[in-house]
Amino acid sequence: MGRIDELCDEGGRIKDLYSELNKWSFESICLVLYEKRFGLLQKDSAEEALTFIMAIKMMMSTFGKMMVTPVELHKSLNTKVWQAHTLAWDTIFKAVKPCIDNRLEKYSQQPDTDFLCDIYHHNHLSKKELYAAVTELQLAAVETTVLMLNTQVLGSSEDNFEDASQFKPERWLQKEKKINPFAHLPFGLGKRMCIGRRLAELQLHLALCWIIQKYKIVATDNEPVQMLHLGILVPNRELPIAFCRR
Repeated sequence: MGRIDELCDEGGRIKDLYSELNKWSFESICLVLYEKRFGLLQKDSAEEALTFIMAIKMMMSTFGKMMVTPVELHKSLNTKVWQAHTLAWDTIFKAVKPCIDNRLEKYSQQPDTDFLCDIYHHNHLSKKELYAAVTELQLAAVETTVLMLNTQVLGSSEDNFEDASQFKPERWLQKEKKINPFAHLPFGLGKRMCIGRRLAELQLHLALCWIIQKYKIVATDNEPVQMLHLGILVPNRELPIAFCRR
């Protein structure tokens, strides 16, 4: 909450709120995966932290572009998108490899107390495979076949939601008229479901509880926010909200 107070201007607005939310999310994920704080939420972030977050942003943006054309085509032609994507992954691996090594060393005497050590010491994965698997948890990547669900279309369809374009959070509290479970699949479904779902939901629930206790979240304008498809849905402009102290 102190971070919000630092960033808010007199009107309660935060410049580049979407980026700040990303930093908070990645800081939490990295603490779970690597047992390290990268300092993404500090006022003056270290160069290592800034390089890391920029690499993740580049990886995500290029990943989205490669979803509309075959990855093998980018790879064979060595396109600029492919070059940027692989450079981003190299940067990410360089940053997290020492963290994973430290974690394996820390729990080497009691590997059963840590899920990464348990996987490694029972020879489920080689160290190289472990580096790749843990790092890719940030993207929840799958091999060979990629199936993309257009969640925006599902969520904005009147067939699935009455007054779909209206902000009505109370629709999720309805008991009589249940929402079709296949109309809302932000994390996918089945064995290919996003492996980070529970962590993401925990982050959302805790963040909302903490923020709402201290602030009122108000709209700063009534203009619509359009979505951009970059592997994930992202807003096309600054989020028009402000945090007003209760």
